Amino acid sequence: MTLKFVIPEPKARVLFMPTEFFDTLKGMFRSSKNRIVISCLYIGIGELEKELIVSIKNNKHIKNLRVDILLDKQRGTRPEGKLNESSVSVLSDLFSYAGDLNISLFHNPLLGAVLYNLIPYRANEAIGVMHMKVFIGDDRLILSGANLSDSYLRNRQDRYILIENKLLADSVHKIVNCIQNMSFSVNADSSVHWGSDLMNPLVDAHTFREQYYRRIQFVLGQIREDILRHTQERVQSQMSEADSGGCHVPGSHPSTSDREDFFSPLFVKNESILTVELALQSGFSSPPIYDESCMLENMLKNVKKYDQSLIISSGYLNFPEIFLKLFRNIYDNLCFKKGKIRFITASPAANSFFKSKGISYYIPLGYTVSAHMCVEFITKNIVSVFKNLNRRDPLKKKEKVCTDIYLEYHKPSWTFHSKGMWLIDDSFEREVVGSSTSGEDPHVGRNPQMENVPNSLCTSENYEQSEKKKIPLLE
Repeated sequence: MTLKFVIPEPKARVLFMPTEFFDTLKGMFRSSKNRIVISCLYIGIGELEKELIVSIKNNKHIKNLRVDILLDKQRGTRPEGKLNESSVSVLSDLFSYAGDLNISLFHNPLLGAVLYNLIPYRANEAIGVMHMKVFIGDDRLILSGANLSDSYLRNRQDRYILIENKLLADSVHKIVNCIQNMSFSVNADSSVHWGSDLMNPLVDAHTFREQYYRRIQFVLGQIREDILRHTQERVQSQMSEADSGGCHVPGSHPSTSDREDFFSPLFVKNESILTVELALQSGFSSPPIYDESCMLENMLKNVKKYDQSLIISSGYLNFPEIFLKLFRNIYDNLCFKKGKIRFITASPAANSFFKSKGISYYIPLGYTVSAHMCVEFITKNIVSVFKNLNRRDPLKKKEKVCTDIYLEYHKPSWTFHSKGMWLIDDSFEREVVGSSTSGEDPHVGRNPQMENVPNSLCTSENYEQSEKKKIPLLE
């Protein structure tokens, strides 16, 4: 089950460039008064990453500031560079400045004690990693797929949505804290210890997986109660204003009454709306949590119903079969209507493995082959061809659409990491933003069963009496 946040008159905007992402983070870390929260796979050891850490040190409220940092244990402790630095080592200096600092390292329970001692660094990350990527400064948060390392802050194209909302920030912070309480803790001397009340996953991984499920479900339940209470208070406030004659309680918009998946509340009108739906994917838990997969399936099933255009962006395209079939149904339907479907992915030169040494040299080629196989499956639907033999014009349109369904990102010296889905029509825009890549990665083993991944679905709408105008969320 997902978490839905309805934000009226939202303060939200898209950050378009890595430098804008870096500058925004730097400003948030330097000016926050109450909390700073960082959750990502790892933090790099370069100058830009260290500059972000310095901005936290220079925060004048640092002694009273709560700083929570959550990283993946395998990636966060991997030594790099001539000095064998790691995420933990570059962060450890914060202990001398912050009054309330908590650095946590999540260990994926699929990497049990035996595998942990047998598989070397880098290779053990293929078993599964902590992939939550969110950055919070007070009530502002950035949903992204970027890690805090040099390329992500300089020349690696990603996507970032900045939202200011206390309930959303509090809720995401609760999820991060919950994961932290089920993780290893970093000491001031950079050593790591297990201080959780749960079973250590390196001692009994199966028990930990069961405990993880119960603990995360309990926290998600608390957040749902917070959302319900906040919604009730807002409705009561509007009703009170209406009873006092201060305003008119808006009615529902007739054109959306039949949309059972439309996440905006019916009592809102003449008001900009941003709906953020958060989903968690933890396939390693017992039982597994597949909220993200369910959310995406439900969203894609409604594309055909409402004839929306669908744009998918990912560093590589290697979809599970169920999504390939959904894309093919959408493609067959939209080809004869106004909508379109389009896939955007990295060109071989925009892949981070481009011209690398060893066997990884062939990874970009593998990505390209996988992408073309996906497009072939989606566009070559023989049943649809025979079904529309007598419809010459639609078939011509379908042939034309085939030529621009697949686009590759290429910018000299840049790599591409932007991941998301956009649904667009005349009435509203919806975007899925998360840190998971579309499909199962045959090279690093990142798939729905292994990772700990959050995802979000954003719907924006602005009701106006004359026409609907979209808020600047997806410019």
